[in-house]
Amino acid sequence: MSKQWRKLAVAAVAMSLFGAACGSSGDKSEESAGEAPEASGHSDSKDAGTAEGLHVRLTQLLGEHVTLASFATGSALGGNTKAFEAAAAELGNNTSDLTDAVGSVYPKGKDPFKGLWQSHIDMFVRYTQATAKGDKAAQGVEVTKLTQYANDVGVFFSGANPNLPKDAVTALVKDHVLDLKGVVDAQAAKDFTGAYTKIRDGYHHMDMIGGALAGAIAKQFPTKFSGAADSKKAALHTTLTQQFGEHVALAAAATGNALAGDTKAASAAAAALNGNTDDLTNSVASVYPQAKTPFKGLWQSHIDMFVRYAGAKGSGDQAAQDKEVQNLTKYTVDVGAFFAGANPNLNKDTLAAGVKEHVLGLKEAVDALAAKDYPKAFSSLREAYLHMDGLGAALSAAIAKQFPDKFPA
Repeated sequence: MSKQWRKLAVAAVAMSLFGAACGSSGDKSEESAGEAPEASGHSDSKDAGTAEGLHVRLTQLLGEHVTLASFATGSALGGNTKAFEAAAAELGNNTSDLTDAVGSVYPKGKDPFKGLWQSHIDMFVRYTQATAKGDKAAQGVEVTKLTQYANDVGVFFSGANPNLPKDAVTALVKDHVLDLKGVVDAQAAKDFTGAYTKIRDGYHHMDMIGGALAGAIAKQFPTKFSGAADSKKAALHTTLTQQFGEHVALAAAATGNALAGDTKAASAAAAALNGNTDDLTNSVASVYPQAKTPFKGLWQSHIDMFVRYAGAKGSGDQAAQDKEVQNLTKYTVDVGAFFAGANPNLNKDTLAAGVKEHVLGLKEAVDALAAKDYPKAFSSLREAYLHMDGLGAALSAAIAKQFPDKFPA
């Protein structure tokens, strides 16, 4: 989290993976797990170790897994080996973060989980390869393995946590597997509308897994994770962070496809991005009904600026690029004024500075995509994606402070 976001989110829920361990406990549930959770060291927030923070971070990482896996399979099926390798590398970093998260709660389960999680990524790589070749038999083999994998994940988590029924976990993971399979099938068929619909479905589904795991872990270790994973405040924080993160991923997809000259894929990604804008607008309007139309216009304006920036980048029009950068800079000030005007707990200058980091992060990804520097593009994309919890945390904390009866923790 940047210095700007720290100013906003000092009272917000932590961005830590699983929070800092504090004190000791003789809870039987902790004894059954073998070891107590370890400090993650990923946050300086005074709220580290909350069930809310756990819910948000799990959902954020699980959702990122879906987007990066989809970028990787789409690049592979499109014949862009360099983009595939770069996306796969960042998918590996996402896997490491998830593994560290699980290991911070269940140290003995860290290595087994990593092997288990990586195995289903490898299965999808093989499934994608088989799909590209039209090898139905090989596809069937991987689908069978993925089904077994879902069961293995159910066994893993139910064995670690008595609050997680094996069949329930298995069913959730099976839905995830089927969502990603649907993405690959649609990508192979060049049904880009279907692919992005499946990507959005798969992305949103991960909150069900993140929420279930967070709730069960917080129940297992009540002295380590205060509050409720499913409170209205936690739901607001998770929803905003998830929607802001999806915005980053879909904006990068739309501009990336446009820069690559794939108009059909770009149009489908743009339509999905519009769906995300509608969802985000509805979230804001649920708190500030009269601001629905102004917010949507304001938010859409910066998407339009990025579309024009990407077009200028592709054509090499430096003057047009500079103009859109100026427009985007002014936009950040307007966003700061918008939210500070709606909520006295938000400082417009600090908020504007934080949004500017979002704008610059996404610009960096677009620049790298235009240069076909895929390692830089996906690294920048991942940084921009994870950055969005700063905005989700800041807004949800300020809104909960403004409306404590509506959003109890």
